[in-house]
Amino acid sequence: MSATFTASEVLGAMIAPAVLISASGTLVLSTSNRLTRVVDRVRASAGRSPGSGFLRPGELQASGSSPVSSASLLT
Repeated sequence: MSATFTASEVLGAMIAPAVLISASGTLVLSTSNRLTRVVDRVRASAGRSPGSGFLRPGELQASGSSPVSSASLLT
């Protein structure tokens, strides 16, 4: 039994992992962008600027809005 491979088999074996790695990287990047947009919307609903840092515990409730009304912005 000989272990010879055609050029198309070798190229296919080389390209398949690169395509899968690229696809998973694109998925991670798009998920990160969507999460960033959600955080920006929550900060905007709390009246904070995008570069002002994280919300402290209880700060969203102290501003008079509830987490439920803020979550409705996400839909």
